[in-house]
Amino acid sequence: MAFAEKFDVVAFLENHDIPFVYHGKNVGHGWIGLKCPWCDDNSFHLGIALKSKQTNCWRCGSHKITDLLQEVANLTYGEAIDAIKEYVLEEEIFEPVIITPSSFNLPPYFISLNTQHPKTYENLVFQFLDKRGLPPKETCKKWNFYWGGNLTPYKFRIIIPVFLHGKLVSFTSRTIFENIPKYKNLSKERGLLPLKSTLFNLDSVKERGNILICEGPFDVIKLGNGAVCTFGIQWSKEQVNLLKEKKLKKAFILFDNEPEAQKKAEKLGEALWFISYIEILYLKDKKDPGELGLNEAKDLMKSLIL
Repeated sequence: MAFAEKFDVVAFLENHDIPFVYHGKNVGHGWIGLKCPWCDDNSFHLGIALKSKQTNCWRCGSHKITDLLQEVANLTYGEAIDAIKEYVLEEEIFEPVIITPSSFNLPPYFISLNTQHPKTYENLVFQFLDKRGLPPKETCKKWNFYWGGNLTPYKFRIIIPVFLHGKLVSFTSRTIFENIPKYKNLSKERGLLPLKSTLFNLDSVKERGNILICEGPFDVIKLGNGAVCTFGIQWSKEQVNLLKEKKLKKAFILFDNEPEAQKKAEKLGEALWFISYIEILYLKDKKDPGELGLNEAKDLMKSLIL
């Protein structure tokens, strides 16, 4: 299945909330690791080669990539083939993104966290934000946070609305607990735009100014205005077009420290050929920008953007 080599397995796993790791005792260079669905596995024994998409479990042996997709995402064989064809590594430039006139609203069961009388769930959110060095009330207000509820598909999650050109187009969510997938995105069919056709916080970026591009929303939330995120390391041609429309002077790319993330950052830098100055940044003592203190984040943005 030669076309499987173009399959963007990382984007597929991220969008389906399937946990995986880039490194560990069972993960070789150029591979990612999953918990094998065919054997009792708690240590990511199933490897996928990022280049060839060869799939092999160190316990139960090799498997076809289509069989794996059927198991981990509950797909039929035909749906697995369609997924491989849909998630293709493409980095060419297409036409700019245009928002259609239709409307989009958050589900009515989401509850605003910008309130005067915190409930129990708000206290949990405030503790979560405070632990990450973010002032809870100010952060909830600035970023229009909502609570996903206790009995909904987004239970125990902070809802993060996504705006583009001043218009609500989608949302993502971040769990306040550990040991489950961090982010759960709105499906691309249900929003006004798919997340990968947007850039979180793009409206804060000045035309003909500078920009800092990160992976995730909480990186941006820590850094503030002038920073955007691509919702994971896999960026899209639509996101590149949005950046092109800004006519930027300088772009700084700050992805996480994992080797695959750094490769994606370099590829993004190549795709931004229309910006005269590109620099790939690396945090020496931090895993990602979200680990920066507020003063560190402020100083970084001041040195790059202001």
